[in-house]
Amino acid sequence: MTDTAQSQQAQRGKQEEAHLILPAAEVDAGTLRFATADDTERALCIGAFNVAVPEDLDVRAGLDFCRTFYKPGTGDPADRHRGHREHGHPASKLGYEDRPDQVEQLQLESFLWQEYLPDEVTAVLRRMRQLTLDVLYGVFDAAWVPEADRDLITGGAPQDTGLCYTTVNHYRAGLSDRAGIVEHSDSGFITTICTDQPGYEILHEGHWLPVRERPGHFTVNLDDQFQGVCAGMRTRVSKIVV
Repeated sequence: MTDTAQSQQAQRGKQEEAHLILPAAEVDAGTLRFATADDTERALCIGAFNVAVPEDLDVRAGLDFCRTFYKPGTGDPADRHRGHREHGHPASKLGYEDRPDQVEQLQLESFLWQEYLPDEVTAVLRRMRQLTLDVLYGVFDAAWVPEADRDLITGGAPQDTGLCYTTVNHYRAGLSDRAGIVEHSDSGFITTICTDQPGYEILHEGHWLPVRERPGHFTVNLDDQFQGVCAGMRTRVSKIVV
């Protein structure tokens, strides 16, 4: 091997070391499955993992919406892809916000998706909601959360009586010296993230590490409420800070 080839190989090795590779799982017939028990334990320890995008879920309509929702409206009341900055979303307690950290953000509760979003986007979100519930209850199994307590602590999530909402972010470059959303942990139980570009980082063992993208997968974060429920249980569960 030449010196140049050795140098390139060493550089690739350093790049791999600098990235965190999350354990991966899939949902099969409503059941969350990791390849090994070690992957399950590592996912709980890190507080994040990848889950495969189901074959029956095409996320392209959602990604297209992410690229247009913040743009000025076309004047057509039937066009729900654009104009969300001006809309107001009066029925929502969340709605649209221009954040100071280069983020244009739209958040809508699940019961308002049909009212404010294009039908094809609502269909994607409803399928993602079911996937997220399957993942949530799968992680409850892995963390030994008693089955009798699950509906109570989630506010009846399977019956859609708990709070479920989607967040759509668009990151703008060049607006300030801060890049992307500020470091934070989410307040709920679980967050399923769909992204088509790199830039996701987590705080792991005291160090900020970029996460290696895994094509064909979502990223799942365990949030504040999940860690609170699992405090004192026999399985170590971490929340994620991103």
